Amino acid sequence: MAILLCILVLLTIGVSASQGLMTRADVLKRFIEPTNPNVIPLDSDTPLDVSLSVKLLNIEGVNEDEEQVELTLWLGMRWNVPVFGWKEDVATFDEISVPASLVWVPDLTILNSISYPDLLVADRVVVGSDGAVTFVPSLKVKVKCQNLRHFQGATCRLRAGSWTHSTKDVTLSIPEGADPLEYFQSEKYSVQVVSQTVKDEKYSCCKNTYDELSLVFTVRDKSLND
Repeated sequence: MAILLCILVLLTIGVSASQGLMTRADVLKRFIEPTNPNVIPLDSDTPLDVSLSVKLLNIEGVNEDEEQVELTLWLGMRWNVPVFGWKEDVATFDEISVPASLVWVPDLTILNSISYPDLLVADRVVVGSDGAVTFVPSLKVKVKCQNLRHFQGATCRLRAGSWTHSTKDVTLSIPEGADPLEYFQSEKYSVQVVSQTVKDEKYSCCKNTYDELSLVFTVRDKSLND
């Protein structure tokens, strides 16, 4: 009888332990699905800080007559939504990939693109057990560059920011050690970063200020080095 009782106790403990482990579906239903993806997740008057890194991937084309450069890039965004977090001791995983349509994502884009940026990839976000949300859309954009007509070393500038969220709602920061050329590859063009900064901008249309990331870089045809 005592042996049988011990077995029953061990089985009960085993069942309880297995029931305590959340699956990815549990995390989705308990933490993520109840939120409104159309509303910025602010729980106080403090603006949401979004860590933003621009990653240049390739120079797709150069139009010297129009002084335009077409390029592909990633906009790496990371912010924190505490309500999304879960305790690591109740799950065997520390992050989950979910459709971007299920969560609020910043409306960050390249503000000075000549035409509306082409969105290449942006259908998933990664949510961590600490509540961190990572979103990395891929874009194709065209921007004006100085001194491109003779292409002796054109200077280009990318301005990244939000269309609608002022610094009352969203502030931007550049992650430490961010390298815009980390993934850049081009057989024809060389690129060198001049500066990347974030500062408040005031526009004539609006009373509030908006954070804007400015990335200045030079583009040079490698054949000119010969």
